[in-house]
Amino acid sequence: MAKNNAVILELKNSQASNTILTGMLSGVERIRMDLIVATVNYRGLCVTIPLNEMMIELKRPAGQSDEIYNERSIRILNKMLGADIDFIVCGIDQEEKAVVGSRQMAMLQKRRLNFLIDDPQIYAGCVVEARIVAVSQLSVRVDVCGVETTIRAHQLSWGFLEDARDVYSIGDFIQVEVIRVTGKKAEELNVTADVRSLLSNTNRDNLEDLKLQSNYIGTISGTKNKAMFVDLVNGAHGIAHKCYYHRKPQKGDKVVFIPTRKDLKSGVAIGLISRIINKKQHGLKG
Repeated sequence: MAKNNAVILELKNSQASNTILTGMLSGVERIRMDLIVATVNYRGLCVTIPLNEMMIELKRPAGQSDEIYNERSIRILNKMLGADIDFIVCGIDQEEKAVVGSRQMAMLQKRRLNFLIDDPQIYAGCVVEARIVAVSQLSVRVDVCGVETTIRAHQLSWGFLEDARDVYSIGDFIQVEVIRVTGKKAEELNVTADVRSLLSNTNRDNLEDLKLQSNYIGTISGTKNKAMFVDLVNGAHGIAHKCYYHRKPQKGDKVVFIPTRKDLKSGVAIGLISRIINKKQHGLKG
């Protein structure tokens, strides 16, 4: 009981002073067709946040119905379950033990404090800590001091990242470099961020050491459409769009890679695969 009273006091202080609190997104509920709420666990107490206060910033096509827009928002919230999110308390009914909060108020406050003051704390070129709020196979969604942004797989690693979920988890804090900030008002801010630029790129020196039209051994790290991604034994990364073997290599196959040009900006060698040395699936020599 004493603990609950202490938590209630914190919630009241948040409401009175617009203090930002942080809790875990623990549920997404449809109260009725036109009322969807997120539930946040804050130190054992439930805080309810209406969907329109969650600040799910989706681009809404002209004429899209509320029902379709809400379903899209629900899908995003479901991917965020388990994430820590910031909120400010808007109302408390102590008798009913009901607490209503707003994530939007918290995010806008953080945006004003970090981006829109005379001497902003966050700007293009700076490195900041961001909180991961959602992860999919090909991207992570991060909260950069009140602004959510998506970082794609190719911005997360110098090599081929087949599944971001193997490396990143909801709730992780990661260092990101802010590439661009746009918008003059808190409601309009957008941030572009990158992780790869902060990682050691030993690949570049290894890439420059490669001789064009030469033969190098590598291992297939993944395939996508017609592209085959190769981790070369010297540490460089390659992409092949052609293979002169009778079948397409699969992940884990050891191959012979021939670089035909170097893309130093992207940090990869472009080339072709002349043959498969070892088939991982069967352990047979090619």
